Amino acid sequence: MSYRHERPLIDLVPLPLGDNAKRLLAVYAKYLDVSEDYLLTALEEFFPLSALETISRWEDELGIKVIADNLMDRRLNAYVRHKGETLATMDDILAVAVAAGLEIEIIKHQVFRAGIDAAGDAVWDEEWAMRMDVLVITAIDPARIEAFRARVVEFLPAFITGYVIYNDVMLAWR
Repeated sequence: MSYRHERPLIDLVPLPLGDNAKRLLAVYAKYLDVSEDYLLTALEEFFPLSALETISRWEDELGIKVIADNLMDRRLNAYVRHKGETLATMDDILAVAVAAGLEIEIIKHQVFRAGIDAAGDAVWDEEWAMRMDVLVITAIDPARIEAFRARVVEFLPAFITGYVIYNDVMLAWR
């Protein structure tokens, strides 16, 4: 039987190896393989989206009332709550949309600079300062869209305004 770390270990030794040395390195390779597997499994538990054994601990620590039956929804709830303690990014919004089975387009509005344009009109409006709309391109049902909006609102900073838009319906973030 060959182990993932066996060949790299043999390559580290600059001398030709006998059968006993190769068997000894195979034992070390086996332990390295097992240790790496344990380490990678433990590392996955550090993140809510990949937690398996510790998902209930994530929920307890974040104060989440368990209402979802399936593991992916529980992971997503933990991720959203955890992310709410940090600043959200557009990648986070896209991840929530993918998990909800939605294809979206994020529309960021151009922030105007305060002042007067050549025609003498004000070129700044407080409503547009921090606005972001999400256009839902494909959706299975409105309940998924509402669930997506509710999850994003949990971690979206309060100063961001905008709408979730689908089929000529506009849902405000808040």
